[in-house]
Amino acid sequence: MNGIRIEFTHHGYAVCLRVMIKKNHGVLSSGFSAIDKRFTDDMVKGFPVIHSDIVFEGPGYEAMFGWFQVISHDVGGGETDFSVDIAKQFQEFSNPFCYYGYKPEFYDAPSMNDPRIIRWNAYTFLCPLALSNTEEYRMIIPLAGFKWGYAMSRGRPSSIMNPVPASRDDWNLVRMKVYSQYPQWQFMDMSNMNL
Repeated sequence: MNGIRIEFTHHGYAVCLRVMIKKNHGVLSSGFSAIDKRFTDDMVKGFPVIHSDIVFEGPGYEAMFGWFQVISHDVGGGETDFSVDIAKQFQEFSNPFCYYGYKPEFYDAPSMNDPRIIRWNAYTFLCPLALSNTEEYRMIIPLAGFKWGYAMSRGRPSSIMNPVPASRDDWNLVRMKVYSQYPQWQFMDMSNMNL
């Protein structure tokens, strides 16, 4: 198991993201039976499992955050697609966050085994939630984030990319690729100057 810690401040309070990644050992250890009973160990073994939690001492609503994740698939020949990672049953709504709430944890265990894909990358960002119904508060403001993923060979994962802190350049790349998918949201600059 490998991991990183990303430390920064938000509204004057210290924040620490603890990110851990490991290989998937099977359906039971990664909870795939909650998605579909037809998953087998062979379908998920060797893929990464990632988990992040938030250490934050800010009070009450200061601790309301959302996780925004963008996935890219490299199919070779310079062809790469980018998409916001949202569960299928929520894609019709205008919410771009895969998880959100009070100090929400992040979890992902991909199993994309399309033989055309040679690289699967994720860009995962923690954003504050502006708790208002007005459209002016529909802003995605990354405080910090991390990149991770895996390489593929013959439809199977051949190596796992350990998480590394995401840069402003990473954020600028993904927002340029996906902002048109959420026209009712504003994709703001990465906020923390100490990254």
